[in-house]
Order: sequence, then C-alpha cells, then structure tokens
Amino acid sequence: MPWSSGAVEGQVTRIKLIKRRSYGRASFALLRTLVLAQHPP
Repeated sequence: MPWSSGAVEGQVTRIKLIKRRSYGRASFALLRTLVLAQHPP
C-alpha cells in the first residue's frame, strides 16, 4: 500500500485522550484550546 493513515489515526487518538482527561469540565472552547496546544509543530 503506497499510503498510510497512521498520522491521522495518531491525531484522532490524541484528541480522544484529551477528551477523556477533561471529562466533566470541558466546553468546546476549552477542548479546542487543549487540542491546539497539544498539536506538534
């Protein structure tokens, strides 16, 4: 297979982890801030 979706799957997993850690106190604005802060350069 010439292509892989591994990078996208890794980002989805990272977002799910952030959502689990912030359960009960996260608004969409906070979730967005956390996702953007964790994004690698």
